[in-house]
Amino acid sequence: MLTREENDLLTQTGPGTRCGEMMRRYWQPIALAEELPSDGPPVAVRVLSEDLVLFRDGQGQLGLLGRWCSHRAADLSRGYREEEGLRCWYHGWLYDRAGRCLDQPLEPPDSTLKEAIQHRAYICQEKAGLIFAYLGSGDPPFLPNYDALTAPETHRRSAKYVQEFNYLQGNEGSIDPMQVWYMRRALGAEAGDAAYCPLDENDLTIEPEETDYGVRLSAVRTTGQVAIVDIRGFMLPNLCAVPGLDIDGHAIHWHVPIDDTHHWRYVVVFRRDGPITDDEARQNGVEAVPGYLLDRERVLHAIRSRDATEENVVVFATGLAEAQGPIYDRTQEHLGPADGGITVMRNVIHRAIQDVEEGTDPAHVVRSLEANHFPHLIARRDRLPAGEDWRTNQQT
Repeated sequence: MLTREENDLLTQTGPGTRCGEMMRRYWQPIALAEELPSDGPPVAVRVLSEDLVLFRDGQGQLGLLGRWCSHRAADLSRGYREEEGLRCWYHGWLYDRAGRCLDQPLEPPDSTLKEAIQHRAYICQEKAGLIFAYLGSGDPPFLPNYDALTAPETHRRSAKYVQEFNYLQGNEGSIDPMQVWYMRRALGAEAGDAAYCPLDENDLTIEPEETDYGVRLSAVRTTGQVAIVDIRGFMLPNLCAVPGLDIDGHAIHWHVPIDDTHHWRYVVVFRRDGPITDDEARQNGVEAVPGYLLDRERVLHAIRSRDATEENVVVFATGLAEAQGPIYDRTQEHLGPADGGITVMRNVIHRAIQDVEEGTDPAHVVRSLEANHFPHLIARRDRLPAGEDWRTNQQT
């Protein structure tokens, strides 16, 4: 259970908020690359309660600017791409990718007004079919080389979904293996299913562990002669690595605040041993949906009817988190031992906020090439003989 103040601290991410300042110390995905083709128009984006415009200049370079023109607040997402940057459609002010004003065609030739303008601008990069932005101050860190971001293009898929609830609810669902186990049981999973385990007459072990990237959560359910082992990770500041379903690989779920009551769920799934199929991608949460918004009737039907034919795990995760409301009131909760991963995750986020306030980098801000690899970041699910050393098994 959290106090009202603690709940606000972890769920408010706009400019000037404590959690928002921490999140701005990391790269965040802000769009799929498919949304911004080389000759495409500017795209309005909202992230961490900031209204921004994403574009490519005439040289194909990415730019991310404040959405409202510094002149008279016209919408720059309606502007025009030019060789050097983005031109406002209202009075023609031209901005480059760094936010410098290069031209003000209606000002006198000897005007120095444009030299006084520094429009809000952030740096971007493209990787693994996603466009990332760094919204913080100072030199940006390295973008972490997660397996899902470095896998060959044929071995990975990506998608995004609008989620109409706070980002923290998304992360708490992603780090919670109990949600998967109960869901699969409720849908009538068969005994041979890798995620299946009876809910009665079982021994449960939950072992959350703080790591240099955030939290590693090991969950083991033992019944009879079988142990189901689920290992997943939370990576600061707002994403989780979850075991793949029926593939040798895993998915990352990146929960990026739009504002305090909405967020984007970016899903990137990869397969280690070969190209990933459409069916494998969909089962693991990657599916193209109109407007990046899951149909509400589809979500409600899957939850209420226990529809075992629904393949996309994100449909169930969305329905469960939406049921908690836009911002879940954690002053009313009662956590048990099975919720240990959520408790540790919240503590890690809180400590990262404190680190920023004390003027130091929070954990998992990667500042060197040597530190930018994570062989110890494991997300997998196994069925083992009861009594076998599952900790040793997870290192192989």
